[in-house]
Order: sequence, then structure tokens, then C-alpha cells
Amino acid sequence: MPGGNVVFASYNSSFGVELGDGKKTHCGWSKSNTSQTSFVSRDSFYNPSLLNVPVMTSGMPYGRCRGDTWAAAMGPQRLSQVLMVAVAEDSAGVRDAVLWSSIDGGTSFPFSKTVSDTTSFGNVDGTKVAVDTKNNTAYVWWKNGDGQMINDHYMRKVTIAASGAITLGAIKKLTNKVTGAAAPWHATISIKHAASTTAFPRIFLAYPTAGMGGNLSCFTTYTDTINVNWYLAYSDDDGTSWTSLLVDNDPTFPRCQFQSPSSDPYLALLGGNRSYISSTFDTKSGRVLLAYQRHEDDENGSYVGTRIRVKHWPSEDGGTGANFDTWVPVCNPAVCPQGGGNCLVEGRLPAGETYCTQYGQSVGVRTVGSVSQNAVVWHDTRDTPLSNPHPSVGDAVSRNKVKSDVWGLSVRPGEPKDGCNPNCPNSMSALTGLGSGVPWLPTGANGNIWWGDYEQGVADVGGKFFSVWADNRDQATTTRLKGAQFDYGP
Repeated sequence: MPGGNVVFASYNSSFGVELGDGKKTHCGWSKSNTSQTSFVSRDSFYNPSLLNVPVMTSGMPYGRCRGDTWAAAMGPQRLSQVLMVAVAEDSAGVRDAVLWSSIDGGTSFPFSKTVSDTTSFGNVDGTKVAVDTKNNTAYVWWKNGDGQMINDHYMRKVTIAASGAITLGAIKKLTNKVTGAAAPWHATISIKHAASTTAFPRIFLAYPTAGMGGNLSCFTTYTDTINVNWYLAYSDDDGTSWTSLLVDNDPTFPRCQFQSPSSDPYLALLGGNRSYISSTFDTKSGRVLLAYQRHEDDENGSYVGTRIRVKHWPSEDGGTGANFDTWVPVCNPAVCPQGGGNCLVEGRLPAGETYCTQYGQSVGVRTVGSVSQNAVVWHDTRDTPLSNPHPSVGDAVSRNKVKSDVWGLSVRPGEPKDGCNPNCPNSMSALTGLGSGVPWLPTGANGNIWWGDYEQGVADVGGKFFSVWADNRDQATTTRLKGAQFDYGP
């Protein structure tokens, strides 16, 4: 939590077998001690009394907290207050967006409000929340749609009292108000806090136009690609009007990262890729930090896998248009311009870059004295024996060699265009031991798909970055939540 020493994480608590309620997915949350050396995890199935029971829009009884959780701290002025938004279901399986509020640092959530209403509930998905610390308000975003006839997205402002009580504001329907998609799927929301208690914050939405759902079978169509645009939209009038900026276009975004192990309808989804874009606002520099993964070619036009693209807006050159500082992590240190080590480059990757895949990106920010420091964390297959395009069909053992390590970097806003030394930014290394390998695929006995729609887990904790990710390296029957602290200097 910003300004504090406790890590709070929320997640989909997905089980390989049905629990007593006949469901596989619930909401989980975890809270660390002040030294971040241990965590206590809780779950909406095993610890239902810790979540206040919401009133569902349908009038039917509350059924469960289903998932798509997202958490936000209220800020340093309220260190013990945490918000968690999620998709909740009534007893008939109809979905709402529900916001929970905690006043004990995320142990329990005694306050809740159903944020969606009769015009915006039913098939809610992708819930997100961000906080304006100046006004102690939060903004909740969600999509509602069946993928066919209904396809809308919404935002609602809420006020959080010091007691934790939630007061709902008006719902804003955002359908067709941002460029590129009538209703984007899994947008991320970030906030530039208001200048005063009588002013509005600047609200940012970052989103892809395709590639976040409806994957084809990664068993039979694993080489298919799709055209994806990424946008950054912002509003200065509480969500009434929006300005949209094109971040990037990938005409050949890979819909699958690898071939799935089976044509079974469930297992065929394994290997599915996601075009998710991570975002956060850096108050010190006044910039938005973005990260997403896309198809990359080297300077000779050879496909070398997917890479994380890291962007700042506005760029060091200034301006209010679509001017972004951009850099890409290199997988082969031998091609780094400085002749070795880990590096990031602008423009095309150098010839000689090796094939690898990067995905699952998260971003965070912290203040270091008079400047800020930005962090990006992602999964990276550079040390994988079978890190080649579309691994061939084989037994589960060979496929499971396609693994990732978790990498992190930190940079100063404006890099690499701000006149720092030729090797910058160069603070990049693995958070997991190299070659330890977080598997792409679970074992045959593991009912979990560990990599889902997104993973967003890097924060400033006590002046240091702390990252959280999903991990099943031990091949346990459930996916574990793991984390690591890293502290790269400016």
C-alpha cells in the first residue's frame, strides 16, 4: 500500500475441482506482514464472513464473489483503507460489479455496494478501480456484454468515508465515447489526482481493441493472428467526454502463444494470448506509464517473438498529441549496443536478437527523493530450452519445458531520451532464479490455468518495489501466489 509497508493482493481463487457450492472460481485476497516475509490469504468460499454481503441488482440472493478482482489503496492519508472490486453473482448466476471497502488493511471488508444497476448488470466482466487521493473518491470501470447483442462499458464514481462507508455517484455510460472500440474489454484505469477538492481528476483508460477474449482453439488454429490497436483515452470532466490517443498498432498480434495439448474444448484454450495493456500514473513526473506485449521483428524483418513495449506519455519531447517515449527489452545481451548486459532499445530490435516471448506485464511507480522511478515486471522465456515459435505437439513433459522467468526493470521517466548515460536504462534482471521456470502449462493433474486475462502486481512498498505473480513451478495441484522485492536505483 502506498506509503506503508504492507502488501495487499487480490486474485481469482480458481480451483481444479468444484467446491461445496458447485463452483470452481471465487475471490481471494492476501495480506503481508510489515516486513513482507509472510502472507495470510483468505478466500470468499472459506472465509465468507469477511466479505459484507451485497444487495444484488436482480433482487435475487447473493451467490458468490466470482473473480476479476482488482484492488486499490486509498493512499498515504488513509493507510488502513483498501478497496476491492470484483464480479459477483446472484444465486442464479447473474453478474454485478461490486465494490468492497476495508478499514483494517485488507483483512476484512465490512462495507460493500453493488456498483452496476438495472441498465448495466447481467454479464459484467473486467472490473477495475482507481482512487483520486485528493478527494477520497474512487472510479470503478466495468464492461457488460454477452459478446453479441449487448456490448457496453460503464464507469461510476464513489466516495469513501473515513469509516469505510461507500456512497455511490452517478453511472456514466461510456459506450462509443472512446476511439477504436464501442466497449473495450479489460481496460485499465489510472488517475491523476485532482488539484483541489473542488476540481476533477484526470481519468485515464488504456485498452486494446481486440485480442482479450474469444480465443480460437489453440490446438487447431494456434498460428492465427489478429489486428490490435492500443489506445490511451483521458477525461478531464469526470468521464463525460474523452480524448483518445493511438498508442500502437500490431496487424499480426498472435492469438496463441503456443499449441495447446488437446482438442478438448477446455484444454484447447491453453496457450491463448492476451493483448492486455497495463497502466499507472506517475504523479512526480506527470506521465502515464504503459506496458503491453506485441509481435516484434528484428531490423532484418525476422520474427523474434513477442516483446514488452514500455511507453511514457507525454514524451520527453513534450506535446499533447500521441507522442510516446518507447523502449523494448532485448532477450539476447550480445546484441545490446553497449556490448553486453541487459538493455532496452528504441526502434527495431537489433539483428541477431534471439527468439523469446515476453508477456504478463505489470507496471508501478515510486518516488525517490526529488525524482520518480518506474518499474515494469513481465514473464520472459529467454532461458527456455524450447523457446521457439509455436512449439510442436508432444508429450506434456516436453511442452512444460516452455517456461518463463519473471523479469523486472526500473527506469526514470523520460528515459531513454533524457540525456542519461549511453547504457541507460540498464537496471533489468530476473526476479526468479534464471532457468527456474514458471511453467506455461499446468501438469495433467492440475486443474488450473495459471495464466488468465491479466496479471497486475507491482507496487511501491516502504520505498521499494514489490512484485506479485501467479506461479506453479512446484507443480502443485493449485497455483501459488509468489512475490519478490526489488530495488533498482535511479
